[in-house]
Amino acid sequence: MTNALRTIVLTMLITANALAAFARQDMTAEMKTNYYLGKLKSDDIKPAERVKYIDSLNRAKPGNENLYLKEKARAYVRASRFGDAAECYSRIAGQKDVPAYIYLDAVYWEAWCHLNMGLYEQTLDNVYKIVVCEKPDSLDYYDVEADFLLCSVYRLLENYTMSHRYLQAAQKKTAASKSPQELVYNLKYRYHLELAGLYLREGKYNEALAEDKKGMKYNLDPATREALNMDMAELYDQIGEPAIAEEYFRKFINGSTNSFHNSGNRVNALSNYAYFLYRHGRTDESLRLCMDLLHGPDSTNMLHIRGNLYDILAKNLERQGRHDEAYLALRQSVEILDSVTHSSDLGSISSITRNFERRMAELEQSRERASGRKMRIAATILCILAVAAAATVLWTWRRSKKRKRENIQLAKEMEHKEEQHRASQKETTDKLDAMSREAVALSMRIAESDALLAEVASIAADASMSSKEAVSAVRTKLRGIHANDRTWEVFRLHFEKIHPNFLTELYHRHPGLTQSEIRMATFIIMNLTGKEIANLTCRSERTVESTKYRLHKKLGLESGISTATYLRSMLAETSETDATGDAKV
Repeated sequence: MTNALRTIVLTMLITANALAAFARQDMTAEMKTNYYLGKLKSDDIKPAERVKYIDSLNRAKPGNENLYLKEKARAYVRASRFGDAAECYSRIAGQKDVPAYIYLDAVYWEAWCHLNMGLYEQTLDNVYKIVVCEKPDSLDYYDVEADFLLCSVYRLLENYTMSHRYLQAAQKKTAASKSPQELVYNLKYRYHLELAGLYLREGKYNEALAEDKKGMKYNLDPATREALNMDMAELYDQIGEPAIAEEYFRKFINGSTNSFHNSGNRVNALSNYAYFLYRHGRTDESLRLCMDLLHGPDSTNMLHIRGNLYDILAKNLERQGRHDEAYLALRQSVEILDSVTHSSDLGSISSITRNFERRMAELEQSRERASGRKMRIAATILCILAVAAAATVLWTWRRSKKRKRENIQLAKEMEHKEEQHRASQKETTDKLDAMSREAVALSMRIAESDALLAEVASIAADASMSSKEAVSAVRTKLRGIHANDRTWEVFRLHFEKIHPNFLTELYHRHPGLTQSEIRMATFIIMNLTGKEIANLTCRSERTVESTKYRLHKKLGLESGISTATYLRSMLAETSETDATGDAKV
């Protein structure tokens, strides 16, 4: 017998003896505990096996029920058995004298499970428990989590106004949170992620993409980073980038296999991916994924997802010409989704949300009354302190009076400066109005010239061919005279007298602008119409509009921001700088 074979046989004998000892209950409780803990550290075991190991661990080393219930709940979540998980969390929260951090954690995850099950009333009850719970500053982030849950509830109910309301509340509470820095960073990331999801449901894809990108700098949690991948996949698919979308789909699916936080999201992502494959003509792949999700190891008991999967399955079967099977799948989808609709009809949901908002309003009123009582007590204390400090007040009165005189003098000086500033602004406005009047006068002169040109052209219409050519030469010469006219110089000189820094600042911010575009910018600021600008520049109104469009693009402005608004804002900034500089001089 070789040494290698001898080692294998010896190992098998030792293992067999260990298993036999285990079966005979010869192992100590500590050995069993270590054995089960070792098993639970592995991410490869199935959720059902994990539950069995947890039960065995509890029997081997009883006494820490909270720990076992929590681990059991996590195993149920991984298996998408959210009802069983919620029951475990409820048992933890319902124990007597449970510490606040354990209670809040259990209630939060119970709410999360209810949300994934579509049980909105139970979710709102859990949220209310979080809100009313007295908590130390170190746990105030649970109030933010409560707002995130409310945002999700109302988003799923398609009440986007309320979703935005609670999301804004979450943002304010995050800014005031006294929780550890890493938690605050995660909350900031969650805010951008939730807002992106909300924009996605509203069809605001560019805004959603921008929020996801903003949140990346705060993202410290690998689990939430996986959720970002799912959002990015949906967004890139919606804006017409299927290759990038599929990359993000695969990132999420591959990264979230053993993720506790994304156990529910994983199935949803796979469902979305199946629909993505269908939309892009990959029928066979989509069909296989649907069957796996409905009947395979990744199957889910979440009704709304199963209903959607049967719908996608029906679409794929219909595309393959399997009409009878498609009909059966579609009927399954309708039956499941109808059951979800009936269990959460709009009237019932409306009543649930109204009751919740009423409870929240009553809670706020109660807190305001309590705050009022505290303020009255504080006022009484302040009165006592005021009486006790009367001597100090009397002593400082003279000093205060002196400071008051100084403050009055300072206020007068500031008022004087403000009056000077207003006078300067009025002068600038008057100059600009005068400039505009002069521009109109100039435009009328140009219009008269154009009328003359038109008259010459009409004369040419009755003349011989050579006469027409002569008239054309005259017209060309006249236009050349207009083109070399000092109209622009008049404008520029007037403009720079009133706003000496504006054109310099415009060059500095946008160095790629041409002289024609710079000229157009000054005309726009002066509120000249397209026709007036055309007369001034001897160009057609179409040419003027084209120049305006090029200027808008070169300024890098979005479609919702007008060129005039942007230029006048810059003009105001440079005018303020000029005024400040004059004051300093």
